[in-house]
Amino acid sequence: MHKLKRLVLVISILILTINTHVLANIEPLVNYSEVKRNPNNPYHILVNKENALDPTYVPDELVIPNVRFANYGDIEKNHMEKKAAEALENMFSAAKLENIDLIAISGYRSYERQKNLYYNAVRRLGIDQMSSAKGGHSEHQTGLAMDLNSLSQSFANTKEGLWLAENCYKFGFIIRYPEGKSEITGYIYEPWHIRYVGLELAEYCTLNNLALEEVAVLEQPEPSISDLRDAINYIRTHFKVK
Repeated sequence: MHKLKRLVLVISILILTINTHVLANIEPLVNYSEVKRNPNNPYHILVNKENALDPTYVPDELVIPNVRFANYGDIEKNHMEKKAAEALENMFSAAKLENIDLIAISGYRSYERQKNLYYNAVRRLGIDQMSSAKGGHSEHQTGLAMDLNSLSQSFANTKEGLWLAENCYKFGFIIRYPEGKSEITGYIYEPWHIRYVGLELAEYCTLNNLALEEVAVLEQPEPSISDLRDAINYIRTHFKVK
């Protein structure tokens, strides 16, 4: 009997040791304590009802991703910022391997086009509508957003919508206006609207069910004396200040 108890104890210790070793060597996908939205990262830019882009803002590199479009051609809404476009291509390829049929509908929008869309939405739905942003307040102007398949909340229940919600973060995208977050984002639930933020932040938002507004901002260090000197020298050089 004592030998049996001793054997059980030894086996228990071995199992505990093995499990502890295995768990200790599993790397988390993201160290959540370190994830912050970095104001200096162009892919972390926050554009919403309180934060606007300059009307003249246009992304540096706008390209047409090699994906299936609802409307083909060299038209404004078929463009995206280059890195976001590459990520979209990778996501479409992965979806196709799983028989998921994604379709790109609307990407980049200029300030003027968004302004017109907003006024049309107000005429149809009223001034309190929560489906369209004012000019300068739309993520589409960043070139980092794309609407997919269907501009209907029922899209969430399709196989494409379910796949997108479960997998888009693996390619650096988030569902920008998640369900149940309208009071935070200012917009209705849009399961079709994805936004590129990069792999780490996308995973953090998705696995923690956070809207972009809910992510803490990385604190910026106070400028050093050398930073101030460089700024003064730059101003003197470029603006002829003595």
